[in-house]
Order: sequence, then structure tokens, then C-alpha cells
Amino acid sequence: MSVRHRAVVLSPGAASEQERVIWDVLAADERGALRLLLERLGHAPTGWYGWPLIRRPAELLAWRALVAQAEHRGMTRRAAEDAAARQLGQHPDTLRSRLR
Repeated sequence: MSVRHRAVVLSPGAASEQERVIWDVLAADERGALRLLLERLGHAPTGWYGWPLIRRPAELLAWRALVAQAEHRGMTRRAAEDAAARQLGQHPDTLRSRLR
């Protein structure tokens, strides 16, 4: 069964904050890869949150990093995934479905 969760349209300030949250979670090499990808596509290193082609993989990398951190602190996988998704402002099932 497929359940579609409606995306919330973010204000420019909120989108910028989400970019910062994702950027802060990514490892240095992941930030470098994201920076390079944006550069090669002729896009500025900021203002990419509204571009799903870039946002979705970055969110997944950040989500996986946050899940690993939460599991390391003793949370179960499911609870860690839910908590990490909340930190990123996403529904957990949305992120889970992107890995399928």
C-alpha cells in the first residue's frame, strides 16, 4: 500500500535552515561531493534545498548519519529512523521508501 505524504512548502528562511541542518550532519567528504556536484551543475553552494535532484540524496545521507548516531546511543533502528527523520523535517516513511 502506498501512502503519499504531502510535502510542506518551506519559506526561503526555512529552506535555508534545512540546508544548514543537512550540511552540518554530512561528513566532510560528503560535503565535498555535494559542493562539487553543485559546482559542476552550475549551481551555487546555497539555495539547493528546493532542487529535489540534489536535496533527496543529501537528505538520505544525512538521515543515515543521524540514524547511525542514534543507534550508537542505544536506540532501536526504527526509533532511530523516526527520530532522525523528525530532525530533518521529513516523514520517516518517505525516507524509508527512497531506499527501496
